[in-house]
Amino acid sequence: MMPHNSAMERYHRQIILPEIGIEGQKKLGDSTVFVQAQSVESCALLLFYLAAAGMGTLYCDFAEKQGLASLIRQIGAFNSGVKIQAVQPGCENLPGDTGVGVIQGSLQYVAQPAVDCSGKCIPLILAANRGWQGWLQFIKRPDDLRAILFKRGPQPPRGYNMPDDGTESVFSSNLLGALVAVEVVKILLSLENSAAYGLEFDLSTMRFERYKGSKACPASIAHPCITSGTPGLFPGLITTADTQQLAQSRVAVVGSGGLGSPALYTLAKAGVGTIALVDYDQVDISNLNRQILHSETRLGLPKVDSAEVFLRQLNPAVNLVKHNTCLTEENAREIISTFDLVVDCVDNLKTRYLVNEACALLNKPLVEAGVNGFEGIATTIMAAHSACYQCLFPARPSLDYNSKYGPQGILGPVAGVLGTIQGCEACKCLTKKGNPLLNSILAYDGMEAQFEIFRTEKDPNCPICAKR
Repeated sequence: MMPHNSAMERYHRQIILPEIGIEGQKKLGDSTVFVQAQSVESCALLLFYLAAAGMGTLYCDFAEKQGLASLIRQIGAFNSGVKIQAVQPGCENLPGDTGVGVIQGSLQYVAQPAVDCSGKCIPLILAANRGWQGWLQFIKRPDDLRAILFKRGPQPPRGYNMPDDGTESVFSSNLLGALVAVEVVKILLSLENSAAYGLEFDLSTMRFERYKGSKACPASIAHPCITSGTPGLFPGLITTADTQQLAQSRVAVVGSGGLGSPALYTLAKAGVGTIALVDYDQVDISNLNRQILHSETRLGLPKVDSAEVFLRQLNPAVNLVKHNTCLTEENAREIISTFDLVVDCVDNLKTRYLVNEACALLNKPLVEAGVNGFEGIATTIMAAHSACYQCLFPARPSLDYNSKYGPQGILGPVAGVLGTIQGCEACKCLTKKGNPLLNSILAYDGMEAQFEIFRTEKDPNCPICAKR
């Protein structure tokens, strides 16, 4: 049976992707995914993106269940076509048609459930994180589990407690959630290179390493005691003083859609004090394959109003400034001038150049990203010190790209990957921690599960930033 008209409209931006199509979308709708996670909070983004992609059934088991009822209600309002329910602990309670199993949390949490689930839930995706770092691994054979988790050492006894300081980061857990959602889609649709690679990353240094086959979890995640730094929410990089800095910071996010949703989610969750929502559009059903801040219950609302509802539930302390307007040459500088940093999440090129110019003239840091299909790019710009958007892409479009070519296909969680990176980059700039993507373009290929960084240079003849 083909998807009905409302589903066709909702998933249109996925269906037009040749890798998915109508039959692929129907297959996703018939699929069952099991998610076992350390806490509701740590895997909320994963569940939203699985629901956005159109998974039929989500079975969940959480060690820490605080917020579960609220999350189930939110996802139900977001996508009424997705069935989500909590199950009793233990993989023996799962239905026989479970297509993919996901286990996410600290390595201490991930290890034992993975061993228990290995014979029941194949394929199985393991996702562990600590601080800025994360590790994603597909498990094809149950016999590989103990060797991978315990670095090919002696087999630990059941119930072994691996050292863990209990710290986690909204950055690494959100990025893992989006990355895992991409891999789940690939596995269920038997796409090329599905689950052929593992991935580890460090968002502080923007190091991403893809590897083929199985590999032990990085020591920095497996044994947190060897990682130097101050314990806390973001070990070694963001201190109490830095969290206070975030609380005092003002960030303008231009666009509350595919990229804006995960960027805003990350910024609000990280504790940025004041966030501006700049968007002129209204919520449409076709937005909901990727724009997780919105829902079926808020169709027709201005996106800034819809986003406000979600973000206030996420962080009641955040101060939201709404600009329900299109950014123009007449108002761009006025709106941006009162903020410390700008995150550009728009989907048209003309606005990108406009935001870049305004930020250069006002000397405001700018975090850029773009997505298409299974791919995306991100960069951070400080016009006085780095290449600006005009340097990177000197040929300005004479016509709006979307007007000429129409909407482009996009897999929702791919936007989640790039938007989360934007939020992380913004917080790094605000706290002056880590290595932001200055004079660098980060390129993500979701089909290959691969990140690459391309170095860039400031154009000495750039009409926007050459004299900065």
